[in-house]
Amino acid sequence: MSKQYFYNDGETQFGPFSLEEISKKLIKKNTPIWYKGLDDWTEAKKLKELNFIFQSDNKTSSFKKYNIIAVIGVIFFIGFFGFLIINNNQSGELKLIRESAYESDTDFDFYVDKFYRDLEFFGLYPVKPKTTIIKLADLDKVENLTHYHGVSLGFEKDDIIEIYINGSTWAKLTKPMRYWLMYHELAHDVLNVDDLKVIEGNEGKLMYPEFSKYEGKSMDDFIESYKKLFKEKSEE
Repeated sequence: MSKQYFYNDGETQFGPFSLEEISKKLIKKNTPIWYKGLDDWTEAKKLKELNFIFQSDNKTSSFKKYNIIAVIGVIFFIGFFGFLIINNNQSGELKLIRESAYESDTDFDFYVDKFYRDLEFFGLYPVKPKTTIIKLADLDKVENLTHYHGVSLGFEKDDIIEIYINGSTWAKLTKPMRYWLMYHELAHDVLNVDDLKVIEGNEGKLMYPEFSKYEGKSMDDFIESYKKLFKEKSEE
């Protein structure tokens, strides 16, 4: 699972981007950055994983040609091993997520079956993978995931549905919010739909990532949100 970054220039929001993609943008140290899990926009310089973008800021024109080549070589070396470290961290995070999962009496198959039936109503027939893993997990005990209510690991993997729902969150949710959370994560895994941008015009839509905004929503609100998404997908 990789983070999807957004940034804004004070007027317009851009994203989502992978770490590699956003590193190629005109990001400054004070550029506001956001990704799912951050409470608010944060200056790029405060995010450790983006520090490598600014490592060349202090170069001056007084460097001789061979010094410039040496610096570029060092940056490439650091960037390469930084990439390996990031991948290792992601692998470690996935392991922690899976290790935090536990068995429960929750019938997640009910939500999966209904999700596929609702898709068929809109003429959408994605192949149901043979492997489906949906479990409760202690996501609030996994570093960097303390604000997550659910995690989908089957995004762009058509051979598996793999979703983990934060157990303490699930226990407190109303019926509409449980549907909202399950359909949101299933849309990631089954339809490969990404989160929407965190802007006012997207609030109330199924793929809006700030789940707290759905407190107090009704089943009618939920039904309207998923029908709108499914209709959009059927028209693509």
